[in-house]
Amino acid sequence: MMMQCVALRGPSRRQCGWPRLLSVSLAVVMLCGTTASAVTVFDDFSDGNDTANPAWTRLDGAVASTGQTWDASSGAYHITAPGNSQVPGLENYGFAGAYTGPVYTDVRVTADIVDFPNTGFTGSYFAIAARLNGDDSLPTAENGIALHGYSYVYEASAAGGDGEMVLEVLHRDGLKDVGSEQVFLDNTKDYRFILEVVGQVMHGQVWELDGAGNQVLLVGERTRDLIANPPTFDHDDDDLTPEIPVQLVSSGYSGVFGVGHVFLSDADFTIDNFKTESLAGDFDEDGDIDALDLSDWVASFGAGGGADGDADGDSDGADFLVWQRDLSAGPAAAAVPEPAALGMTAIAWAVVAGGRLTRRGRAERGKQG
Repeated sequence: MMMQCVALRGPSRRQCGWPRLLSVSLAVVMLCGTTASAVTVFDDFSDGNDTANPAWTRLDGAVASTGQTWDASSGAYHITAPGNSQVPGLENYGFAGAYTGPVYTDVRVTADIVDFPNTGFTGSYFAIAARLNGDDSLPTAENGIALHGYSYVYEASAAGGDGEMVLEVLHRDGLKDVGSEQVFLDNTKDYRFILEVVGQVMHGQVWELDGAGNQVLLVGERTRDLIANPPTFDHDDDDLTPEIPVQLVSSGYSGVFGVGHVFLSDADFTIDNFKTESLAGDFDEDGDIDALDLSDWVASFGAGGGADGDADGDSDGADFLVWQRDLSAGPAAAAVPEPAALGMTAIAWAVVAGGRLTRRGRAERGKQG
């Protein structure tokens, strides 16, 4: 297991009334405030279980190890995995994870790391993950590891024990490093991991938290566009044969996982305040939700799926509500209250209807002339 230890979509802007539409659009942004993000799934494990509110699906089959534990009884989620796999090529690895729904395409996943006893040169790996396919099948010689997805991983043993934060693609050969930086995480402190995936752009951040759970210091950040810079893997360890592109994934579940090894230490980490939220309102796919996305929605309205946030094949008022819900200045921003959805929708419809009435009025005057 190669974990490293192994022009505007839609019609032209030359539409009737475009400058006025854009100015009203920007006014809508001001009314919304600079940030407004809807939490779709949240779990602080205060109910002491992983079976409801939300329900988690446990993963233990990725490397065919045994003896994993999942324990939420303390009000946080403690996961362990001893390194005892006997699968050829994966000997002495351990893996344990868990995921929850729903399935997302563009998504932000957040989790607080509140305990990880193993650190330094013998430390294990732990990660948050997005777009997991949820396949817990045992690995095979023909197909490798069945569990695929994207992750943001802390590798404590990397860099000679100084640690690394790594964007990684979980694919048939294990974890493929697509963006790493040296970061040391102190296991006497708490951290917040954030992974955003929009289109095929991965963006990871790790923040140090204070005693009240507030983000106080950005200690790591990486971005990778998997289309502009596609990852490959060496399937046969032969430098003379071409590498194979890593298979990308378009949607999936959100979760966490840990990787241990008998020569390092067991996977052992605890999370709290897990959160996963849609970023479907990023119509221009630049990794954030802002006024440019609203401009895309205005230009695409009624003209096809150029700003299709709800994946129903068109751009309409429902997609505006997706954008409104997902409006965000970035993962580090705090949410502010939103105006009522009905009022925002009325403004949006007034923008579009105003453009249509302007065109109709000009047409009528043309007939009279």
